[in-house]
Formats: sequence, C-alpha cells, structure tokens
Amino acid sequence: MISRTSDLNVHAKVFFPAPENYSFSPIDEAMHRLKAWNFAPKDQKLVSSLLDEWYTGRTLNTVLEQWGNVGIAPSQIQKEHIKILCYNVEGWGTRALEAIDLVYQIQASIGIFTEVGELWNMSRLPHFNTFYQKGTNKNGGLSIFSFAISTMTLQQSTYSHPIINDFAREKFYELAKRHIDALNPKFRNKAVSTRVQSKKIVNVLQNKLSTEKVSGRFSHWCKQTFALPLTAGHKLLCDFKEVKSVLLYEDIYDVYQTSHSMS
Repeated sequence: MISRTSDLNVHAKVFFPAPENYSFSPIDEAMHRLKAWNFAPKDQKLVSSLLDEWYTGRTLNTVLEQWGNVGIAPSQIQKEHIKILCYNVEGWGTRALEAIDLVYQIQASIGIFTEVGELWNMSRLPHFNTFYQKGTNKNGGLSIFSFAISTMTLQQSTYSHPIINDFAREKFYELAKRHIDALNPKFRNKAVSTRVQSKKIVNVLQNKLSTEKVSGRFSHWCKQTFALPLTAGHKLLCDFKEVKSVLLYEDIYDVYQTSHSMS
C-alpha cells in the first residue's frame, strides 16, 4: 500500500507575509524555513550553497540592489596637457615609420608634419585622423593628424588652436627663409620673408629671365595646390639655378619684392 503522507511539518510558520519583528537575512530566513519543514540535511546544504551563490555573485538581484543604494555621484573633471608633436618629416614615403614611432613614444595627441611630400598617403597613422592637409607635392606640404577620440575643428580655413597657430607662424617662417636662402644670389636680394599674415593671396615675384613655359607650369601648380587664380597683378619668382619655383604658403607669409632694383 502506497503511503501518501509527508514528512513536512504542517505547523511551520507561513512563508508570507513576514512577521513584524522580521530581521533575518534572506538566506537565514530561507534556511530557517527549510529546517522548520524538516528538509534533509543534504538538501539544506545544497540549498544553502545555491543561495550563497545567488546572493554573493554578480547577479541581476545584486545589480538592482546596488542601483537602488547608489546616489548621483559628483562629476569629476580631469585636466591633462595636450602633447603636440611638431616634426619636419622630409618625405613621408621614406620616413613614415620613424614619424609614427615618434608619435607613440611621446604619446602625442596632435601631430604636425611638414615637408610630407607627394607620398603622404603611402602609410596611415594608426588611431589618428587627418585633420588638415595642404600643399602636398614634391616640394613639401603640411599634414596635421589628431588622435581619433579628440575633437578639432577648422574655422575659416585657419587653425582653431592657438598653439597650432603659434607653431605655424614660426615654422613656416623658417621654411620660407630656407627656400629664399637657397635661391640664386642674384635673386635672393629681390625677396624677403615677413611675419605678416596674407589675406589668402599668394604674392610672388617674376624675374626677367623666366620663360612662358616655366611661368605656365608654376601657375598651374599654384591653382592646383591653393585653388587660387593668379591674376596679372600676381608675379612669379623662379630660380633657374635649381630649375624650380619657390614653395608658396597660403595664409602664412608673403614673399614680396623689395623696393631696390636687382643689382
């Protein structure tokens, strides 16, 4: 004959609702109920381990409890110095790895590279975006990279950061002087570099020995590089010793003719 009786204690306290003097933890309360209902010791041990895992692990119940107890934390602002790398690459195609290694060595957030050359896109700078680029050709060019999580903007075709402005003025002044110093001495006295910012006009000189072929090629280069037309009032400076034109800079420096005549 099958017995349908149970070993559970029918006089045990009800599980819900809890009494007014309830002070047990959820685990203690559950174990107390198991003992009152005459659960076997091995079953109590198993349930106890399961309850410990549930209430001590990173469960949804724990997360919800923490969300309920944590208030609004005060915001914290951390200021860090931005590291800007200014480097004259002298040819990105052959010195890209050297420049990239230097960027990560100093942990720069902004990289300003001059004289990158025509092969500026042969190698990318990982985790950096190309922020600004101008005049990349066989004679030089400028590229500015910013870290991918940084936010930089251009305003009216100028650099928005004062530090970059200061660098551009000094760096391009040095480059302009370098190209002028490399000219034939006969033409060197006809050109000077100034720290006066131009108004988006490329001002150059035209010596009497220049040919229409050189002038036309140079005019085409100016149009392609700066997207600016050269009117009759704009003159060209060509150096036949090097058989190449002077590198121009837009919005940075003027190269203009002095008042004295060629000796």
